Amino acid sequence: MGQSAAVALPPDLTEAVLERLGFGDRPATDLAGLDEVYGRWCRRVPFDNIVKRIHLVGGSTEPFPNGPAEAFLRRWLRDGTGGTCWPGSGGLHSLLVALGFDARRGSAAMFDNLLGPVHTHGTTLVRVDGVDH
Repeated sequence: MGQSAAVALPPDLTEAVLERLGFGDRPATDLAGLDEVYGRWCRRVPFDNIVKRIHLVGGSTEPFPNGPAEAFLRRWLRDGTGGTCWPGSGGLHSLLVALGFDARRGSAAMFDNLLGPVHTHGTTLVRVDGVDH
């Protein structure tokens, strides 16, 4: 497995995110480092639909403004907003790749319809020592 394509984060953005997550140094790209990044991410980056809700209520036909990883992370740094599974996992994926982790995006079906599974959930998988997390 190789790293899946991620939006390359500018180094200054990567450093700003690490600082906001409370890191003084970059985490190691091992399981302990992954645990530390994910734990801090879960405590500090909200899982919410605020940006999505404002966008939908406004009637815009444009793509969600915090969908791209860089936009998601910049809004989080500026406003403290998070996102639902797709933008949140995209931001986490891009951060992990920028840190050197072997990360890839994933999707899952939360339900099936008559045509089969409908992939409505986004996630990030990271391989460490040959094991997916």
